Amino acid sequence: MRYMKAFYITIIFFNTLLFPQYSVGDQISTEHQELAFDICYGDYENNQLSLSDFANGNTVIWINLAASWWGPCYASIQDGDNIVEHWEEDDRVVIFHSLDDIGQPYSCSMWGYQGTPDIPIIIDDGTSNILYDLFDTDGGYPDNIFIDHNMNVYNITELEMDETSINSIIQSMLDEIPTQVSYVDDIQP
Repeated sequence: MRYMKAFYITIIFFNTLLFPQYSVGDQISTEHQELAFDICYGDYENNQLSLSDFANGNTVIWINLAASWWGPCYASIQDGDNIVEHWEEDDRVVIFHSLDDIGQPYSCSMWGYQGTPDIPIIIDDGTSNILYDLFDTDGGYPDNIFIDHNMNVYNITELEMDETSINSIIQSMLDEIPTQVSYVDDIQP
């Protein structure tokens, strides 16, 4: 019994080292930014996506973490698509969904076709839930992760999607991106 307890503690310890849980205010490490995830629905270059693709100081990210078997996640697909459509003209906003437990019961394609065709980008988080485990969530679904232009976790919500709230959080992140100021006009001969 004592050995079993030591075994579980060791697993928890190494899991924490490999996949620390980011909380609001934490900066995502370069190593975790470079994790590549396969895209299973939507169009994106090379059919893989990583957070480092957007580490340019001018982009904010909303990630919706969902499970294919959870009814509230499935019911919120159209709301998620509405949010994507709201921001699709703003290149500073990146939105994607991370789908866990694909095929239980919905496939990635079934999930994607439920909403507006070709949106959103959906990644397969795989059987080990790598992306999901990076963030300090309540252990349930759905979760919404917001990452600011500096790759800091801006907000984590553990609620179903609310278009107004999510759009407000995205707008708040955009408002915090510094604007370039030109001082040329202030120089006097």
